[in-house]
Amino acid sequence: MNLVEIWMSFIGLILPLSATAQIFRICKRKSSGDISLLFYAVLIFCQSAWVWYGFYKDSLCIKLTNGLGVLEALTIFVLALHYRKEV
Repeated sequence: MNLVEIWMSFIGLILPLSATAQIFRICKRKSSGDISLLFYAVLIFCQSAWVWYGFYKDSLCIKLTNGLGVLEALTIFVLALHYRKEV
């Protein structure tokens, strides 16, 4: 692994964690009315496709970073459904 791959792996691990604040916000407010379920559904689909591509290319970096993103997006999606208030 060269320096660029190491750096991009580091960035790739930080990026999925960027939405962690959203998870804490949903839990703290116990509300998710302002969360777009469509956005997170599309995000889960796209990141899952990247995970598949990581397996296809046998790239641990692609699998790991996008796998973390899928887990985080799924967490937000499930919490958003759970705390969704009926209007």
